[in-house]
Amino acid sequence: MARTRVLLPLLLVVGACSTDSPTTPADPRPNASLQSAATVSVVMRNLNSPRGLAWGMDGGLYVAEAGTTAINGPCVPIARGANCYSGTGSISRLRRGVQERVVSNLPSGYNAATADIGGPHDIGFAAFGLSRVSIGWGADPAAR
Repeated sequence: MARTRVLLPLLLVVGACSTDSPTTPADPRPNASLQSAATVSVVMRNLNSPRGLAWGMDGGLYVAEAGTTAINGPCVPIARGANCYSGTGSISRLRRGVQERVVSNLPSGYNAATADIGGPHDIGFAAFGLSRVSIGWGADPAAR
């Protein structure tokens, strides 16, 4: 706590005493310096409603995919449309430059009226590389 009290005033003084003035006019675009410095690379493609991601113990990047708009089972009417079973949830992995779907046919649902897809929402890893996948529903449990 004492270290924080000393450091904060020091940072404020250093910031207030800066005499640097820009040699070029400021760029009027918001975040222009960030935009020019940022490089974006697409590392995975053809994911089905990607949600959460996590690094696995094997060094792979895992992505939870909620699923597609396919209807592969019964539908239950709700206040806004109908929730239909899809079963197209999955988990994909990018490891050593190779993308592959490592788990398929996980529970998922699709509502055409709202264009909502619910299914695998997030992935995480516990001890010994055991994975945990949360599957989202976002509706009244009676409509499952």
